[in-house]
Amino acid sequence: MAGTTSAGITRQLDVMKVLHQVGRNLPTGFSDYFMGIDMGCVAQGACFAVTLLLNAMLQKLVSWEKRSKKGTILTAFVALCFSTIAAGVGEVLTSPCGVIKNYQIANGCGMRSACVGLWGM
Repeated sequence: MAGTTSAGITRQLDVMKVLHQVGRNLPTGFSDYFMGIDMGCVAQGACFAVTLLLNAMLQKLVSWEKRSKKGTILTAFVALCFSTIAAGVGEVLTSPCGVIKNYQIANGCGMRSACVGLWGM
């Protein structure tokens, strides 16, 4: 829910970013700033979910946590590495949704048109 909510709230910034990256003008209408909100919310929500679940599994399932001393630099470093791996896997798994969202924004089209256009490429 947090990922979906944050994607919906920051949608206008994402639209401005993508349009700037592809050299297009900013939208003229209010509703145009919500282009790609469907896949943007799916991508962000799924990424948050995958990252949180994988990170929790890695932190709990690995035996180092049971043997390690809390508060040490090594423990913090290993936890950071696991969190980084979880975030990377989350981004990779949800990348197709982000690509569709960016295509929707850049081309001003719906989800179906974006999927068809990307498939054609």
